[in-house]
Amino acid sequence: MRLEKCADLQPTSASIYVPFYKYLKYVGIYPYAFEFHPVPKNFTGIHPLRKLSTQKSGLFVIFNRFVILVNFMQTLFLLAQLVWTISTQHSDSSMILNLIAWFGLYGLGLVVVVKQFMDGEAICQWITETNAMELEIYERYNSRNPSSHKTAFRRLAIKMVLFSLTGAGITITHHLQYPDSPVFIYSILSKSSYFKNPLFLTLSTILHTLFMIYELGFMVQHVSGCLNFCRVLESCLNLMSFESREKFAPFELLVELDQALIYYKRLDHLVKESNKLFAWNLAIIMGGYSLMGCIVAFLPLHYWDSNSPLMLGYIFLFVTMMYIFCRTIPGMGKVYEVSKSFRVSWLRGVSYSKDSLNLVVEQGNYFKLLKLRLQSCIPFGFKCGNFFYIKTSTILTFFSAIATYVIILLQLDI
Repeated sequence: MRLEKCADLQPTSASIYVPFYKYLKYVGIYPYAFEFHPVPKNFTGIHPLRKLSTQKSGLFVIFNRFVILVNFMQTLFLLAQLVWTISTQHSDSSMILNLIAWFGLYGLGLVVVVKQFMDGEAICQWITETNAMELEIYERYNSRNPSSHKTAFRRLAIKMVLFSLTGAGITITHHLQYPDSPVFIYSILSKSSYFKNPLFLTLSTILHTLFMIYELGFMVQHVSGCLNFCRVLESCLNLMSFESREKFAPFELLVELDQALIYYKRLDHLVKESNKLFAWNLAIIMGGYSLMGCIVAFLPLHYWDSNSPLMLGYIFLFVTMMYIFCRTIPGMGKVYEVSKSFRVSWLRGVSYSKDSLNLVVEQGNYFKLLKLRLQSCIPFGFKCGNFFYIKTSTILTFFSAIATYVIILLQLDI
């Protein structure tokens, strides 16, 4: 690497997101270890990331294990409350649906936690390979375009604060308004006269507020990771496309196409590794959030005359679900479209340039070989399990599914 001589080198997405990774480490969501490339003395810019790995020991690892345990216990508590409420003869259907929604929120957060715990090292290796690939492509094409990563990082920081404050505020309001709701631990503690006092109500409120903030942290981490990788792929493919290149000398076109095809194959490999790691995880999360979207859309419509704090919580959950769908699915689907556009742009470009290249016989054979390789390029994208590739139009499928099942629930008049 020539980073010692390139103080103005554009940082990669992973380098820009190092403060975000450190934040996740400090709050116990995931313990990362960082290695950086060498830079000139007195360098004040963003240090280019070299490697991201799992921290093996230390205070933050212990903290992370504690967070995992608490998240598991909270999910188990909600499951037990759901089973108990269903088994009660006079249970309210709205309360059952409420418990299903909250159990789904924490359960899907637990899916992310377990995935990180089981495959954390493989995920870090995948991020490291993506970072190295992005750095190589930016350097190869003298890119000065990844400033969008900085803008996305600033937006992420703002959204994290807004989601955390909003979620915490709604949780506090809900808890104080309905302290005996089976969603909260205080509903069990209050059955004893010793625990039924403002002190334990305050402690329970603080505890559930922290639970909500952490669940939103898991969600933001998962969504930002997906969108970050999508943005990297999109920027790299745009740099490699025919339209981004200036006029070529005859043989230079072949060299550029050859190099672009090599990079395309390596990006395809990264996407395949991503699908191996996250395809089924993504299917579970999308299916779970679809179910939650149906419930939290149904509850405000059917029980609109209920008290406002509870309705506010439902609306917040619904907006959260829609944010996940509207931000993640089109962004992931765009990768498939951009990879298809890369192939089309080069096919169109070489077809238009063929007559003006004046290639000799050897170069002509090389040209035919490259064109065959280009024609064999298959668009790549993210898979939802082994069911389908996510495209920009997939968002319509989920919206139609949510709308259909909400109508069914309204017709059943639960």
